[in-house]
Amino acid sequence: MLEACATSNRTLALFEFVERTGLPKTTLHRTCWKLVELGALDYVDGGYCIGRKLFALGGLNPCLRRLRAAAMPYLHELCLATGGVSDLAVLSDGQALIIEEVYPPSSRVPRMLGSPLPAHCTAVGKALVAALEPEEREALLGAGPLSPSTWRTLVQPGMLREHLDRVAQTGLAYSYEEWRLGVCGVAAPVLGGGRVLAAIGWVGPPEANLLRRVGDPVRRAGRLVTEALVAGSLPQPASA
Repeated sequence: MLEACATSNRTLALFEFVERTGLPKTTLHRTCWKLVELGALDYVDGGYCIGRKLFALGGLNPCLRRLRAAAMPYLHELCLATGGVSDLAVLSDGQALIIEEVYPPSSRVPRMLGSPLPAHCTAVGKALVAALEPEEREALLGAGPLSPSTWRTLVQPGMLREHLDRVAQTGLAYSYEEWRLGVCGVAAPVLGGGRVLAAIGWVGPPEANLLRRVGDPVRRAGRLVTEALVAGSLPQPASA
């Protein structure tokens, strides 16, 4: 129920909960009001949304707080240097969870903070998956075709494996309208303790010259966040 509510960009009426979860209406009605009582949901204008208490509790995760604090200066620097959106993601349930983002005033890219994005067709997701151990990567890719988000999405695991191998070699991941048409991304891993902790990325329009130009700033941001984490002896954020 919480996931169904969290993935909606508006409040959900009770009948919409029934459609999205398949649970009986009477069960949902009783449970929703219990969650409102506990602060896990808020009831606003006849619908339910994720409660502010959950937002506050999630923000207290010590590993993610330290990771966000270490990355924030470089997210702002990357945004200013490139004129695009900069974001920070961690791997959660096989998806790239956006835990921080910085937007320029004129950006038309949709807000993604708190959103779980498909790892196989976003730059931050590819940077996270490419840095995994082979067995971990294979567990995420599976054997069958992956779900397309646009007609440009790489859906064949074999082609995606080759793509991820290049990402691992170069230290940069690219997504060219694979997640959403009109949106491209470049990302680099943030490493620590011999494994990937997060990915820092740039999101902007599909302009080839721009994509080539932002590669070095993105790679630099990933390296600087890695160094900041090592210098601060910050713990690794565990995948949710």
